[in-house]
Amino acid sequence: FDDPLSALDAHVAKEIYEECLLKHLAGKTVIFATNRLEFVPSCQRVCILRNGTIASLGTFERLMADDPEFVELMQDQGVSVGGEGGEGGGAFGGAPGRHEDVEEEEEDDDDDDDGDVEVTTIQVQDRVPIGSGGGGSSSKKGKKNKGKMGPKKAKAGAGAVVQRSQSSMALLVAKEAEAEAKRLAGEAAAMLIQKEEREVGGISGTVLKGYARALGGYWAVGLIAGMYVLSETSRLGASYWISDWTSKSKAGASTHGVTYYLVIYTVLSLLQAVFNLVNLITIALCGLRAGRVLHDMLFDCLIRAPMSFFNSTPIGRIINRFTKDLGDIDKNISTSVTIFLRGVVQIVGTLVIIGITTPYTLATFVPILVLFYWSWRFFQTTARELKRLDSIFRSPIYAYFSQCLAGLATIRAFRAGDRICAESARKIDTQTRFWHASYSANRWLSVRLELL
Repeated sequence: FDDPLSALDAHVAKEIYEECLLKHLAGKTVIFATNRLEFVPSCQRVCILRNGTIASLGTFERLMADDPEFVELMQDQGVSVGGEGGEGGGAFGGAPGRHEDVEEEEEDDDDDDDGDVEVTTIQVQDRVPIGSGGGGSSSKKGKKNKGKMGPKKAKAGAGAVVQRSQSSMALLVAKEAEAEAKRLAGEAAAMLIQKEEREVGGISGTVLKGYARALGGYWAVGLIAGMYVLSETSRLGASYWISDWTSKSKAGASTHGVTYYLVIYTVLSLLQAVFNLVNLITIALCGLRAGRVLHDMLFDCLIRAPMSFFNSTPIGRIINRFTKDLGDIDKNISTSVTIFLRGVVQIVGTLVIIGITTPYTLATFVPILVLFYWSWRFFQTTARELKRLDSIFRSPIYAYFSQCLAGLATIRAFRAGDRICAESARKIDTQTRFWHASYSANRWLSVRLELL
């Protein structure tokens, strides 16, 4: 057998080794090539190959006694040897084919008046099944040594004190570790594909800082905001200049000609256009840089991920990250940032102009701002979760489509096309529900803002 257990996990490999090689092929000569060293102790003869030649040949016990490199190799792989007569134990609580039992005798404490405490020592019993070929040693019953401790030493502890030998304690720890490993392996096998996680609540400041760094740093954010402020200042300046020109012309108090006012108005309008152009170019370049940086980070994490990640993550989830999510970063986020900053700057500029011209009217904006803030908070909580659900339920669509492409021949052979189409349509309908709800939430906010 040429390394038949290489693609199996520890539990399945041990089961096949014991049931097939040791039991079903008992009495036959088996040449077993493997790099799973936990099975070496139960082999009758061991042959070590190095650089195409036989480096060592003999029984497991002789190699453990005469070959330091073999001993070091076994220790590096976590295969320990214990017990009497040079018998070996496996890396998973004992080598395949060997069984360790712990015999523990309990006795009731004597009700002595002097308060003595019994001390019990537990020994380990090793048994080798017939045909395992590991060098036999007869079964030995556990022995129990008792002693008495004086009243002064008994005061240091409460109840009976049990001392275990070093070998028995190591065996118990190994058995507990093996049981825990089996339990975790069973849970992992029961749920191989992990559920896609999603954030709950508001967007953390860490995410916003990370996107700001991807844009080019805080200086890039400051440059974009500054361009919006300069553009809005130019717009407000041009509006104020036209208003001043009109009022002076009606009053006949204008001391300059039409050319003077037109030149100033043209300069302010050109400045507004230049600032807007620079701002749009800056947002486009920074948005592309952010998309490239985040794509490289995501790709770097993907190629460095362990194989367990690909075993528990559907391919559709990965495709969704590299297509729709990165597409939103490249296109939609920069557009949303543009609309948001422009709206904020325009509202602030309008309030400043109103406050300068008619300050008493600002009091009427207070209840409107309160209603606006309440509507925004109500919408934001709903829209954020709907957007996350929309992204999560898009991943199964990509995964199912990839699986159908991989198994297209099987689908055609079993004439399962109608069933596959119905299942694909069901997944698309599920995702579309969240998209429609998100779109409806946007219309809800738009109607209320228009009313305000």
